[in-house]
Amino acid sequence: MASKITANRRGSSDFPQFKLLPRAEAKWRGKLVLLQGGSGEEDRFCTCAKKADDTYGWVEVVYESVI
Repeated sequence: MASKITANRRGSSDFPQFKLLPRAEAKWRGKLVLLQGGSGEEDRFCTCAKKADDTYGWVEVVYESVI
């Protein structure tokens, strides 16, 4: 199964922002967050999803380009 979701991102919105992702758990399920890149690194969008074994993990949302 693929571990990335492909999407186009246009415009701006407010998302929770982190330098490090918090622990993946039910309260983050389905939420889109911005992982702030460090010096020389791009920002990334991630979402939390439940796995088949009922644990949670972060999935990177892949987009075409930053406008």
